[in-house]
Amino acid sequence: MKYMAQWITENFILAAVLGCVLVLAIVLTILLLIKKKRIDRLNFGYPDFEGMDGQDFEVWCAQLLSDNNFTNIRLTKGSGDQGVDILASRDDVWFAIQCKLYSSPLGNRPVQEVYAGKTIYGCHVGVVMTNSTFTSGAREAAEKTGVLLWGRDKLAALVRE
Repeated sequence: MKYMAQWITENFILAAVLGCVLVLAIVLTILLLIKKKRIDRLNFGYPDFEGMDGQDFEVWCAQLLSDNNFTNIRLTKGSGDQGVDILASRDDVWFAIQCKLYSSPLGNRPVQEVYAGKTIYGCHVGVVMTNSTFTSGAREAAEKTGVLLWGRDKLAALVRE
């Protein structure tokens, strides 16, 4: 201990620089750990969709709706579903939802289908849910028809809620 004190006294500037570097390294490590925890928390529950098929995605979407206080959740039959995969309600509002597991942006066809399907099923709101994004044509069609577009950012927000 005596030698360390003597060395610090004789090499004060070097010791100060080394001390600052050590403190900086500790602070940066802590900040990186905090950032990693935030990223892990944001991704918690948001799956890697690569191993899923369309039916798996519909089930995942139904569970996500349930986790976000939707009730009366019902998956429609696979074929002849009129463009609606899930029926659900929240606060006395009925939703007709089409789920699309895609690797590229969705066009306006799903918007048109769920718009027709919401009328057929007597729902108030039509929604297209996807792990992807939407083309400008889909966004324009949704704006004109009142269909809600829930892309990957909205799904991530629902997972965090």
